[in-house]
Amino acid sequence: MSKPRNPKTTRPVDSHKDSLQPAQLFRVVAETATDAITTIDERSTILFVNKAAERIFGYPVSGMMGRELTMLMPNYLRETHRRGVERYLQTGKKHISWTVLKLTGLHRTGKEIPLEVSLGEHVHGKRRIFTGIVRDISEREQSEALLRQSEEKYAKMVHSSPDAITLRSLPDRRYLEVNEGFTRLTGYSAEEVLGKTPAELNLWWSGSRTGQRCRSWRQKARSQEKSFDSGLSPARSVTARFLPYE
Repeated sequence: MSKPRNPKTTRPVDSHKDSLQPAQLFRVVAETATDAITTIDERSTILFVNKAAERIFGYPVSGMMGRELTMLMPNYLRETHRRGVERYLQTGKKHISWTVLKLTGLHRTGKEIPLEVSLGEHVHGKRRIFTGIVRDISEREQSEALLRQSEEKYAKMVHSSPDAITLRSLPDRRYLEVNEGFTRLTGYSAEEVLGKTPAELNLWWSGSRTGQRCRSWRQKARSQEKSFDSGLSPARSVTARFLPYE
């Protein structure tokens, strides 16, 4: 009689066999990060810098390692940085927030770069090590500048227009902005109008009052063409334009 076969023994799977060690994992994270990561000592000597710093500052990693961090700053900020580090090492007090700082960096070409920096500190024995996460915000700054220019152009156009121009919210139709043309045409100041609806200001009218109000506004528009929101229906905005009228 044959002996029963022994069931195959299953070897336990070592889930940690292919896992990365902490140092390897840090290297992967640092080298794949889109933000620059820099680590310095108390003398501002660069101990570590990742590949993203090459793209931001234009130097190869080998050209930054062992150099003073101030090489990545404009001349007018270098002494300020040195004094700040020295003061912190002496007092241990932070005079600025380390969470998000807007600073200016220096590209290898000499071009200044707007940066957003977050700082951290690690104490190893008696040695202090500082790490910065650095983000190039050039594109954001350019977008914000274009937006400001657009807003300024819009504001200038609106406020210099002789026509009555208003900006209202939906669906409650409250006035958010009115120009001088509107205040001149209606007799209301901007402070009296903002945050209110046409109904609250008694700018809605119907029936026999329409002709009287129109004649009154026509008289105010004698010398130039005027535009106003007639408010004949709360469901839609109607614009009436009056030609110079005698």
